[in-house]
Amino acid sequence: MAHLLPWHHASRDHDTEAAPRKPSCRPRALWRRKLQLDCTGLRFKYFQWPSRACCIGKQRNHRRKASMKKRIALVSCVKSKRQHAVAAAEMYTSPLFAGMRRYAERHTDAWYILSAEFGLLRPDTVISPYERTLNTMLKHERAIWAERVKQQLNDVLSAEASVVVLAGKRYRESLIPFLESKQLSVEVPMHGLSFGRQLRWLKEH
Repeated sequence: MAHLLPWHHASRDHDTEAAPRKPSCRPRALWRRKLQLDCTGLRFKYFQWPSRACCIGKQRNHRRKASMKKRIALVSCVKSKRQHAVAAAEMYTSPLFAGMRRYAERHTDAWYILSAEFGLLRPDTVISPYERTLNTMLKHERAIWAERVKQQLNDVLSAEASVVVLAGKRYRESLIPFLESKQLSVEVPMHGLSFGRQLRWLKEH
């Protein structure tokens, strides 16, 4: 009976596979060798790893993106609505809301809806139709609504955010002082425009 030797003493005469040559080094890459063992002997594999310079560059790009200001739009709800439950972005049917939504999607990184019934809404949140509006609320009711929205804004706004407010006076009267107190950049691009001029401005932008 033939004596079986451990694999590292086994003959390599039948091993017809030659270990591949190490590729030449490239300026921005390092080569590393990994040892792989099997019953026929030794095989070598080479793996390409990113250079330290590449890794540092990626880290810097990530930090730069994280430090960039995120532009957020706050869009007020409107009276005209669908008669069934849908995503908030699809609930409001007026030309004014359609224009504000289009502007927010084109010119900002994210947008939210200021709803008199639900407070701050993400566009994809499914809601049912409602009749509540800030224009008919009493002053203390609007104050309660504003406090609710402020708490919701704290959860979505970063310290470096820039906020674009596309909303009427009742919706922004308490929110703009709050945003400015947080040292955030606040824009109200349609401030002082009549209804018709708001539609024209949104169409042009």
